[in-house]
Amino acid sequence: MEAVWREFFESDGYIDSAKFRVAQGRAPHLESYWLQKLNGKPVERIEHSGPDGGPIEVHDHFALPAA
Repeated sequence: MEAVWREFFESDGYIDSAKFRVAQGRAPHLESYWLQKLNGKPVERIEHSGPDGGPIEVHDHFALPAA
């Protein structure tokens, strides 16, 4: 079944149709997909914080007690 879909998506008819739909603005998902494939997905930055927006407290539970 995979071969059937691969043949369909690689056919000249589908590729021409996809190009036309992207150019007409009717397939924004295809445009963003191919831009990400060609240029890489933009980095998503997520800021983390502790309680009430303060610093994150890190505890090393595997550290040996101080001598």
